[in-house]
Amino acid sequence: RVMAATLLLAEQFDPSRCPAFEPVRYWYKSVQVAYCASRLAPKVIPEEIRDAAYLGGLLHNIGLLVIAHCFPEETHRALSLKNEDSERSLTALERGLLGFDHYAAGQMLLTEWQLPKPVIDSATLFHSINPQSDYQLLIQLVQFTLNWAQDSFDLPVTFNSSIDFEESVLVRVAKECSNEQEQLHAFAELLS
Repeated sequence: RVMAATLLLAEQFDPSRCPAFEPVRYWYKSVQVAYCASRLAPKVIPEEIRDAAYLGGLLHNIGLLVIAHCFPEETHRALSLKNEDSERSLTALERGLLGFDHYAAGQMLLTEWQLPKPVIDSATLFHSINPQSDYQLLIQLVQFTLNWAQDSFDLPVTFNSSIDFEESVLVRVAKECSNEQEQLHAFAELLS
């Protein structure tokens, strides 16, 4: 069911007119964060909103896909400038070229799709320093998972996190996530 929904989501967008957008990289990061968040969720997220962890991880950067689809030239320019100078803020570049950034685009889309509030908040507020939401823990889980995936699931966790997982949980989930990397990459290629 989750794979089918993910495939349907991918078919809604065509970022091919934006050469700087890397679809395999985009989808790999999205499914990687979704997979890991869904593995950690049972340890910290109430059961009634646990499914939002997968969707929040999957959709955490949906706005970038949206603007690559809708505004390919401007998005190409922003991504190219970011690639030339990694110190530059992608969101500032987007706001300068489009008048809004991919986080705002993602929030508008998910709200328009009328997704549940836990999904919208976890997918669109994870980048905020102090997000105001009833789903704070879910947002923090997406933040944690994104940072941990960027650190290649290294242990011990070296970035600041407001979620304190038991080391045995992190060891187990890191192993699960690492074991699935090949399949996740294959799925990302299929989605792109």
